[in-house]
Amino acid sequence: MRGWAAGEKGREDQVKQLFNCQALKKLSMPDNDLSNLPTTIASLVNLKELDISKNGIQEFPDNIKCCKGLSVVEASVNPITK
Repeated sequence: MRGWAAGEKGREDQVKQLFNCQALKKLSMPDNDLSNLPTTIASLVNLKELDISKNGIQEFPDNIKCCKGLSVVEASVNPITK
């Protein structure tokens, strides 16, 4: 699997399951009513692009820096404080 896009409002527990896809390179989850990114995002070591725009995410987990190849992050329209 190279990429995944949420086409409709998703539930956070279903979204968390995506973080088991270690080969994932692009993850697009805009407008899904997400309130946080799980710390398991660190398992996405091949992730290059992340779109979490238009959610309710307030902070990035500290271990997002484990996604060393992450070069594109779209996080607009989120109340991010950290």
